[in-house]
Amino acid sequence: MSFLIQKGLFKTDFTDYHAVLGVPVDAEKKEIRKRYEDRQKTARQQRHPQ
Repeated sequence: MSFLIQKGLFKTDFTDYHAVLGVPVDAEKKEIRKRYEDRQKTARQQRHPQ
């Protein structure tokens, strides 16, 4: 998910990785890692079905 911000400090296109993973900005490292690994597992299963 990325979007262009027209005003302010972030005038460039950027990706909000917290939103991509579905975790709050103040999430603990463990939660972020768990969500990332879950997404990787799902992506791998989709690429390599058994």
